[in-house]
Amino acid sequence: MVIRATKLRVDQAAGDRAGEVSFEVAAGEVRALVGGSDATFDAVMKGLWAQRAAAKGGRGESGRRDAVGYVSGEGGERYEGLQVERMLGYAAELGLRTEPVEVRGERVEAMIATLGLSEVRTRRLRELDGLARWKVEVGECALLGARDWVVKIEGDEVARRAKLKVMREVILASGAALVISSSAVGLEDVEQVTTPAGAVLEVAR
Repeated sequence: MVIRATKLRVDQAAGDRAGEVSFEVAAGEVRALVGGSDATFDAVMKGLWAQRAAAKGGRGESGRRDAVGYVSGEGGERYEGLQVERMLGYAAELGLRTEPVEVRGERVEAMIATLGLSEVRTRRLRELDGLARWKVEVGECALLGARDWVVKIEGDEVARRAKLKVMREVILASGAALVISSSAVGLEDVEQVTTPAGAVLEVAR
């Protein structure tokens, strides 16, 4: 699959000019949309949901998480009381429902090892630091069957580089990945979506 965005609104910081930016991320690629806000993140996701729904001949946003990995790293009250291994196990039950129980268990164990979550596997999500919580979200989406990814990367430089490493080990194995971040710190070796000089990304309403 391919991630595409067309005519995202770009307003100049000076406020006297406006433009638009379009981009494409092919399978196996990662590109960064630097300067993107939460609104940009949400707009790109909605565009992908609509694209997938249109491809299936359907309407609405149902079933979106089994098509697009949405990784924000933000906690959700609904599942914060679950342990890491149970959260990933639940995702495997949904995403790998046709597989035998033993296979689902093996996939969960492999994901915990790959993400480096072995030491926190019995902790509840609300007890995790931001990086570990982000990793759990990646594992959840991967086990649910995500093929393409829109990923928010924030934090200090160490956390950013750790997240990029996880992306290349887990996310890119299943499709294209678009990073949305407020800064290029830690993402220097990732190709960026270009915008006019001095522009600030703002989603057109």
